[in-house]
Amino acid sequence: MSKQDVLVRKSTHNDKRYNKRYNKNKDYHHRHRKSKKKRVILICVLCIAGILLALLGYAASILLNSDKYDPRTMFRPKETDAAASTPPDAADANEGGPDIGDDAVLYNGEVYQYNQDMVNVVFMGIDYEKHEGAEGETLGGGQADTLLLIAINTNNNKMTLFNIPRDTMTEIKLYDLNRNYTGDAVAQIALSHAYGDGAELSNRLTVDAVSNLFYGLPVYRYITLDVAGIPVATDAVGGVTVTVPETVEIAGETVEKGKQVTLGGKQAESYVKQRDKSELTSNLSRMERQISYLKGFFNAVKQNTKNNVLFPVTLYQEIGNYASTDMSLSEIAYVARAALDSGLADENIMTVPGKMQQGEVYAEYMADDEALYQMILDTFYLKQPS
Repeated sequence: MSKQDVLVRKSTHNDKRYNKRYNKNKDYHHRHRKSKKKRVILICVLCIAGILLALLGYAASILLNSDKYDPRTMFRPKETDAAASTPPDAADANEGGPDIGDDAVLYNGEVYQYNQDMVNVVFMGIDYEKHEGAEGETLGGGQADTLLLIAINTNNNKMTLFNIPRDTMTEIKLYDLNRNYTGDAVAQIALSHAYGDGAELSNRLTVDAVSNLFYGLPVYRYITLDVAGIPVATDAVGGVTVTVPETVEIAGETVEKGKQVTLGGKQAESYVKQRDKSELTSNLSRMERQISYLKGFFNAVKQNTKNNVLFPVTLYQEIGNYASTDMSLSEIAYVARAALDSGLADENIMTVPGKMQQGEVYAEYMADDEALYQMILDTFYLKQPS
């Protein structure tokens, strides 16, 4: 028998010296394989950690230099991969008025020119439960229960938020289950998201609906947040302190109007979602709570960022699974910095003017067209000399 045989095979006669040499060799190879496996795992872990650190460094660099970012990149529409037939173009901003030049409108004897320094982004909070569509069908794309139009003047970084009631009646685009455009209908703007795929197509449909409501205003970017992510976002900032705009029940406890309370994750979700559907104006009351939550959330982000300049990067990592956007990291950083610098004072937050009425089945919020049009001109246009 060769030496090699002795090293690799165990004795059938229970020769102790023979078996000792075999076991020693076997143990050596076993330990060697374990050591090699550990080294491979360690190398993989280090590689992944290196990549994550590089990405974190890149994100941090973008965030820290966001004040030098040129936001004009957001003035151009992005190509979309949404598989759907092409819908009609959005309504012209000057529809019904005289054509006096590109991006200009004549209103009440005054000429207004569109302000090319404006960047407009739609934020939507999506409830992904199934809902009934405008024609009674069941839709699974989720409803935009929270809708904000974020307007940033890139000349002075002033941010204005337009709060859009979910029940606002406007013309939306309808699609069948094969994502083919089937026509338009006047319905609650929240339903625009439901007619899509629950992802990119739904988001684009909602952006189009908001643009249409605002008389064809150019809107090229969006940010969405699944409402299921509110507890995660709230806990990530260490809780959100709100001033309650109405008497409300939170976690079984009644909190009187005007009181301050700090909300944890689950409390925050209940706070921004609950409403009494038997009350016609219940969604308007809920909107007030949502705005109070948004103010408190931004204050918490601002405080955390003072203590850690990279906190927005950490926050984005925490809520990334619940959020989606067509914005680049540079664009997100610019909008985040504009929000933190501008703040969310009451004078920077507007609600689409109008009134609530009972429709045939659901509540309908009818926008005051004249007041909304003037609001749009005051915010997005520049009055020209006579």
